[in-house]
Amino acid sequence: MRVNRNLTAVFLLFIVSLSLSGLLSLPRLFSPRENRYLTQRPRLTLRSLLNGKFMSEYEQFVTDQFPGRDSWVLLKMDVEQLLNKQESNGIYFAQDGYLLERYEHDERWLGQNADYISSFAERTGLPTAVLLAPTAIAIYPEKLPAGAPSRNQLAAWQLVQARLAPSVSAIDVWPTLLEHKGEYIYFRTDHHWTMRGAYYAYAALMQQQGLTPMPLGNLQSTIVSNDFFGTHYAKASLRSLEPDQIEVLQELPAPAVKVHYPAEPVTRDSLFDRAYLEQAGQYSYFLGGNHGVVEIKTGIDNGRSLLLVKDSYAHCLIPFLTAHYEHIHILDLRYYSLSPSQYARDQACDEVLFLFSLAQFSSPANLHKLNR
Repeated sequence: MRVNRNLTAVFLLFIVSLSLSGLLSLPRLFSPRENRYLTQRPRLTLRSLLNGKFMSEYEQFVTDQFPGRDSWVLLKMDVEQLLNKQESNGIYFAQDGYLLERYEHDERWLGQNADYISSFAERTGLPTAVLLAPTAIAIYPEKLPAGAPSRNQLAAWQLVQARLAPSVSAIDVWPTLLEHKGEYIYFRTDHHWTMRGAYYAYAALMQQQGLTPMPLGNLQSTIVSNDFFGTHYAKASLRSLEPDQIEVLQELPAPAVKVHYPAEPVTRDSLFDRAYLEQAGQYSYFLGGNHGVVEIKTGIDNGRSLLLVKDSYAHCLIPFLTAHYEHIHILDLRYYSLSPSQYARDQACDEVLFLFSLAQFSSPANLHKLNR
């Protein structure tokens, strides 16, 4: 009986200590390990209390701010690994240290997004191309755990190709990515391709448009980070995983670009922002992260002006495009709500490129804004 009472007392002391620690400590704003902002203490109002919103938000607040959360998350993942669990939060524990995200698609959205682009190309009359990047799970299916389900991305791409208007160029990057899959073309812990993977996609884009890409041998390779843990690691952390490297491929001397961010507004003289290498979201080193509008002057005097409508897969490919265009105008429709066609007219763009990951394109993706 005495042993039971002692155990009960220790357990109660442990619970009380955790509760006091949570109440007395300041809430954390950001979790570097999970690479996301944490829920803050909700404001109590009579309305939020009566409609249940306060309790729901407070429950999430307690979950996010639980004392020692990072250690508990790692412990949970360790236990799941010991139990030979193959997946966590939609992320598969694959071979060679890869975390591969399960791919799902809705054929309705694939077709609808293709239609939005076709209509946009018809209205503007501008030469238009579409490049959809497969995610790592499509290039490395052999690394998946046995029996792990994932939808067929190649079939999704073929559906989009068939749906696009004949006037829209469908840029096929699958052959070159499969050819170079033995190289470091996708991050192991993040959902993006590496800059090397983006280079091969860029080369395919240029070749399929009848242009000559910059030779890979002319580019200087520099490792700017050896400790990058990406978005997949944030969802499925394992102590045993090694961090990714971030490689930059760049002409030397670096081109004299001017990168303007109208919303801030600020103009920088680089496509790379080293400040992000000291933060959790190191992929934002490329282009300084997500912005609704970015305008690039490359210093090349050829009169070519590109409108690039994109998601973040484009960020490490854009540096290669600066060798071919005088102006590059970038729109991210997640953060841009005006008329893209009017923007193209105002900026005298003469070509359009849509560049998305297939995962993003398989969802709503905000492409309905092309109708504005």
